[in-house]
Amino acid sequence: MDALERVLKREKEAHQEISTAHKKELDNRLESYKNNPSDLLDWDTVKNDW
Repeated sequence: MDALERVLKREKEAHQEISTAHKKELDNRLESYKNNPSDLLDWDTVKNDW
């Protein structure tokens, strides 16, 4: 029974919804990218700045 409970818990966690605020932020970032796909930072630039 313990194994079944662990599997069900993992399934539930895998299908959780994101909050409205997080969804809005993701939508804003995606829209920004669609409007200007060349306005981005590559990983090497970010890594070197830190």
